[in-house]
Amino acid sequence: MNDLLARFKHMLVSPAILSPAYWRGLFTTREGVVQLFATATLFLSAFLLFAVQPMIGRMTLPLLGGAPAVWITAVLFFQIALAVAYIYVDVLTRYLSFIPQIAVHAILMVLAVFFLPISLSGIDTSDASYAPVWFLASLYVITIGLPFLMNAASAPLLQKWFSTTAHPHAHDPYFLYAASNAGSLLALILYVLLIEPELGLQQQSQWWMNGFIVLTLMVVAFAVLTRQSASVGGASQQAKDTPQKDKSDTPLTWENRLWWCLYAFIPSSLLLGSTLHVTTDITAIPLLWVVPLILYLLTFIICFAKKPILSETVIHHLHAGVITVYALLAFVGQTRANVLFSFLLVMAVLLTSALLCHQKLVAARPHTRHLGQFYVWLAVGGALGGVFNVLIAPLLFDSVVEYPLMIIAACLLRPQRLFIWHNKSAPNQDELLWRAKIFDYIVPTAFLLLAFWLISSETLLKGLVSTFADTVWLSILAVAVFSFVILLSAHRPIRFTLIVATFITSPLIFDAYNRTVLYEERNFFGVYRVIETQRSKTTAVHTLKHGTTVHGSQWRDLIRRTQPTTYYHKNSPVGEVFRSLRFRNKPLNVAAIGLGAGTVACYRQGADTFTFFELDPYVAEIARDLNAFTYLDDCAPNARIVIGDARINISKEKNKQYDFLFVDAFSSDAIPVHLMTTEAIDEYFKKMKDDGIIMFHTSNRFVELALPLATYAWQRRYVYKKKKYSPSIEDRKQYQALGGSYIIIAKTILALDDRLIDAPGWERIQAPPYVRPWTDDYANVLGALLVRYFLQRGMIDETAWVLEQMID
Repeated sequence: MNDLLARFKHMLVSPAILSPAYWRGLFTTREGVVQLFATATLFLSAFLLFAVQPMIGRMTLPLLGGAPAVWITAVLFFQIALAVAYIYVDVLTRYLSFIPQIAVHAILMVLAVFFLPISLSGIDTSDASYAPVWFLASLYVITIGLPFLMNAASAPLLQKWFSTTAHPHAHDPYFLYAASNAGSLLALILYVLLIEPELGLQQQSQWWMNGFIVLTLMVVAFAVLTRQSASVGGASQQAKDTPQKDKSDTPLTWENRLWWCLYAFIPSSLLLGSTLHVTTDITAIPLLWVVPLILYLLTFIICFAKKPILSETVIHHLHAGVITVYALLAFVGQTRANVLFSFLLVMAVLLTSALLCHQKLVAARPHTRHLGQFYVWLAVGGALGGVFNVLIAPLLFDSVVEYPLMIIAACLLRPQRLFIWHNKSAPNQDELLWRAKIFDYIVPTAFLLLAFWLISSETLLKGLVSTFADTVWLSILAVAVFSFVILLSAHRPIRFTLIVATFITSPLIFDAYNRTVLYEERNFFGVYRVIETQRSKTTAVHTLKHGTTVHGSQWRDLIRRTQPTTYYHKNSPVGEVFRSLRFRNKPLNVAAIGLGAGTVACYRQGADTFTFFELDPYVAEIARDLNAFTYLDDCAPNARIVIGDARINISKEKNKQYDFLFVDAFSSDAIPVHLMTTEAIDEYFKKMKDDGIIMFHTSNRFVELALPLATYAWQRRYVYKKKKYSPSIEDRKQYQALGGSYIIIAKTILALDDRLIDAPGWERIQAPPYVRPWTDDYANVLGALLVRYFLQRGMIDETAWVLEQMID
């Protein structure tokens, strides 16, 4: 333990830093001032670099309906821009002398200021849904491209300039990455805890511009200091005295470069894969973007430290243990059993796999003379990981296969002969190695056969486990045996990888073989599946799933196929609102944000008019395909479907035309925040008749969405009611009913029928005084996440909340 604490202390701070003489030297000597200025400039550069990433992602989320892939595409842009920045620095320092380097970089940084502050106003998003990746890429290049590029180039360029000074450590300037890493981590943490909850996007953009201007001045000032303190000859002499001098003449090969790329490629792909996984199944908020990015950055800090806190052996053991747990849970289909545990498990897989790869990267690091090339190819590998996940994988795979694929790929990088009985002094070494190679394939094959036997032998297993106690003991025994065999194979990368691959993939293969998937499509907005479930010899049910969320089901028999189901059946809050509207005795003009399977269309009667606003063109294709769903064709064949962002398209509609607007646009459990802001709802009400009703489907497993909506309605003096609905057993059987939360808002009480006002379950919630309505500039999703957490655990009582100063 003492050794571990010593490693941690050494990683964070050098013992020399605690010396008073060290601090006096920083302020009284030219070399100290140069180091201090370099540290401060690198810290600011890294802070700005990582603060702008969640900020620009938060800005662009509304343009494409809050889809989690927006953030993944943003990360791809940052990775490519980082690679371009490193190439720029390598070319600049290789072909230009010191003064031209300063002039070129200073001019470009000043030019970048004219692209600030970052603003997306006036952006045309009419065609964004049809080519979202290229739309976002061009948008990022135009708005943040040059500032981000110059910011990213500052760190390697400043270290290169520092290496030309007379500073005692000029020959090895990479210790300055400690300041860079500190700035990066602080930016990410502060963005989640302070910047995003407290500052609007316009304020964030303005502050970032101010910081970039300060960085520009500091970079120019540092260049001047560097020029005055330059001592290339001294630095070169020091470099010759370093222990690495015998490696300086070792030429780089393409094999070296390819291995660097691979070691950077796998963690980069895992970063994006795990981020997409958690943001699709939970919500696309900066908190869940930032946590994987923090862990990814932390692995660089641990592995590139002069004395890493974790040894190579510890990293290998941690990786083997985490992957074993993940593989076993994947085999029994329990990787999503508990949200918090599942999230922590995904993060642990990312952390240990990235540590394994980056430790290999450090071991392959070349002499300092080639470090420019090293960082270029490291950045190229990271960018290629992003290209694979964002551009290539959606074309190759119908589901998110790249995530488990990279987990398996990382296992192949594990070292061999970790255990003592495979050392070279053992007798019959060749025979032992041949046996090991044979078992590398025999053991995984046996596991594969066993896996398929267990999955397909439910009847036999039920005979073995007649009681709950039998089930528990058999489960414990199976987990113990499987874990022992997997961990015993950890020293053989091929064997370990094949066993892990068997456990991860065999349930997926068996499930795909035994279920009827009519359609499976993956695009920018996620993975869609239309699944057919046979309920009887004559009846089947078609279900549309996006990620882990059901977006509509339909009975396929002629009697029930026009019957609304799931969240929208006749006894649900949606059905109650439609029954209330029928008492107006006139045709209804209904709009819905979010099409899904088109279930709501079957509330159409007579001369009613229905308009659906749908972001994803593929969803419209599914809803119109008679082999998938017939709601539209049976109930509203003339329904209008408007493709593109709903908020933008609704703003183009005529005012005061709709009786009812149903907002039900969720990408899996991700929240399209921009559809729930004050500005958005104000725009909706412009399109509503005076007695129009807006209904929000606020069901979410993790975030309490009703409070900012209730606060909006209270501030506008509108009428609002909320209902948490739980279907009966009979409704679940007859209508495939699903529970949910809903809130309705109307301008006056006259818009609501007495039957609806007095209906059981509808209540007027009161948000706490500290809850602010969301706006285009401000949305505290983290706060809503915490409120839901406290509500579910009974730590706060929703009915006890009281608004202060209800009356002016």
